[in-house]
Amino acid sequence: MTIKTLTSLLFVSALSLTNYANGAESPFGADWPEGPGSQEAGALCGACHSLALVKQQGLSKESWDEVLTWMQEEQGMPELNEELRSLILEYLSKNFNPETHAQRRNSAP
Repeated sequence: MTIKTLTSLLFVSALSLTNYANGAESPFGADWPEGPGSQEAGALCGACHSLALVKQQGLSKESWDEVLTWMQEEQGMPELNEELRSLILEYLSKNFNPETHAQRRNSAP
């Protein structure tokens, strides 16, 4: 991902988040869980692929950590500072883990 692409992503994300903060629907969809790291994870993951891919996962924290490393090393995801990586990792492992995955599967129509 180039600096220009990343800058554009951040600008578009900032506009979407401003609208969201002003009462609009979440830019990541109604089924994207709220909480610390929600906006950061949504913007980072959604920059390159559908968030449906994230939502269908049921990974442990260790596995999410490996996925983030793989995305940086093999897919060109920008390197994250320690604080942002930790925030996103906590969000993903809290909301898209084996337990929440099973709950979503059991509640699907």
